[in-house]
Amino acid sequence: MDLFIEQLSLKNDDKILLIIDDTYNEKEGTKTDGVGKFYDHSKEAYIWGNNFVTSVVQSKGLFIPHKAKMYVKYENENENFKTKLELAYENIIEPLKVPKNIRLYIVFDSWWFSADLFNKCLNLGHNIVCQIKSDKKVRINNIMSYHVKDMANQIEDKYFIKTTVNVRGKKKTYYTFEKDVILDKIGEVKLVISKRKKDGTTKYIISTNKYLSSKEIISIYEDRWDIETAHRETNQKLGFKDYQLREKHSIERFIQLVFSVWTAILLWELDNPPSKDGSKSRTMGVMIDRVKMQAARETFEYVMTYFNLPVPDGGLLHILRSLGLKI
Repeated sequence: MDLFIEQLSLKNDDKILLIIDDTYNEKEGTKTDGVGKFYDHSKEAYIWGNNFVTSVVQSKGLFIPHKAKMYVKYENENENFKTKLELAYENIIEPLKVPKNIRLYIVFDSWWFSADLFNKCLNLGHNIVCQIKSDKKVRINNIMSYHVKDMANQIEDKYFIKTTVNVRGKKKTYYTFEKDVILDKIGEVKLVISKRKKDGTTKYIISTNKYLSSKEIISIYEDRWDIETAHRETNQKLGFKDYQLREKHSIERFIQLVFSVWTAILLWELDNPPSKDGSKSRTMGVMIDRVKMQAARETFEYVMTYFNLPVPDGGLLHILRSLGLKI
C-alpha cells in the first residue's frame, strides 16, 4: 500500500478510494475453516463455501487488491465472532493510514449501509460515497420526510441534468438531480438521483462530502466496479481462490500473497511503461501473462544451459518449434 501511494506521487487534495465488498468461493466438504451455506447474490442461489470481506485501493485510474478477511458465521463456540461490517471496519478501514492532506473516500454498495459504520468512518476523518436503497428515508429541512424513490418520482424530468462520465474507457450518460438531505443518525449528506435512459435504471447515491458535484460522485461510485475486476482477475490469472488449505489464517495469508504479486507486477509495469507507439495500455491480465511467459522462457533456458545444450535465438515459441515440437 505504501509503495503504491509512493509510486503515484500523490499531491495535496488528491483522492484515494478504499472500495469495500465481499466475495464467495465454493468449496466441498466441511474441513476448511469458515465454510458454510451462504446466499450468493450474483448467482441468486445458496452456495457452500467461504465468504471473504475484501477491499481495493484505487487512485488515478489504477488500483491494487488490498485485503481479504474471512467471514465466519456465528456459532456458540465462536467467541470472537464479528459481523462483516465489523470485519470491514476493524481489519480494513481503521488500520489504513494515508498521507496527510490526501482525501480518502470509502466506497461501497447499498448492502453495507449502516449508520454505525458511517459514523465510525467520519470520526476517522474519511468521506463516504455509497448507494442507498430506494426505500431509505431522507429528510429535507427537518420537516419533510420521504422514501428516496417517492422523492424521485415527484421531480419533473426537466430538473434532471445530463451528466456524462468516463467509465473504464467508455462514456456513460446519466440524468442527475442532486439535493442536500438529512439521514437519521448520520446528518446532512448530498443525495444524487441518477437515471439512465438506456436501461431505465435509477440509482440513489450519497456522499458525505457535499461539495462534490454530481459528476464527481457518480464517477467515484462507478469506480466501485474495480473490486469486481480485482476478484475476477486475481482468480483467473493468479489463483486467488485455488487455495488447498484448511486453516483460516493460512488461507488469508495465501490470499495476501496473491494480492502482493498483483501489486509487484503493477509497480514493475509502472517503472517500465509500454512504448509510445499508439498502442493501448496493458491490462493486468496482459501484464501477468507477460510475466508468466518470461518466467517460462527463463526456466527453459536454464534447463537447456544446465544440460549444456545450445539455446536458440528468438522467442519461446520459436525455440520450441526449432526443437521439432508442434505448437
